[in-house]
Amino acid sequence: MQFLLEIIRRTPPWVFGILALLIVLGVQQSRERRVSRGRVLILPLVMAAFALFGLSQGFGWNPVALACWAAGMVVAVAANEFLLHSPRGVRAEAADGPYLVPGSWVPMILMMVIFVSRYVFAVTLAMHSERREDAAFVAGSAGVFGLLSGIFAARALRIWRTKPAGSP
Repeated sequence: MQFLLEIIRRTPPWVFGILALLIVLGVQQSRERRVSRGRVLILPLVMAAFALFGLSQGFGWNPVALACWAAGMVVAVAANEFLLHSPRGVRAEAADGPYLVPGSWVPMILMMVIFVSRYVFAVTLAMHSERREDAAFVAGSAGVFGLLSGIFAARALRIWRTKPAGSP
């Protein structure tokens, strides 16, 4: 227990600010909302930037990390496209939006998973800097971050492709 408290004590205060912001965003996502075509892209872009920033801090612009991150994105988009079809129940008011998106706790859960993953990743590298050279750690971390970022991208893509009721 003392070990965990020490890790939390050494965490920069701005990390807790990001956590609070993610919780607020997650709660907003839990309610039905009207979203413009442009706003649909904001969350996926922020989550992708958050993941890429973490990878660049941990590994620099490592081509293996970037490739694994991109592969994770592709897998997430494909899985959503062919298996999950998330989010469901989106309605478009016009051909180019705005969209009425049902509330869901899925984005909150994903944001918390990304946050915790990034936190564990940062703590691991702070305590074991030799992991920066571990190919499996690099590939695995990048792939997980890509997969999680890709879920947001996949959801945005499904919303963007929603047509108004009665349109071909």
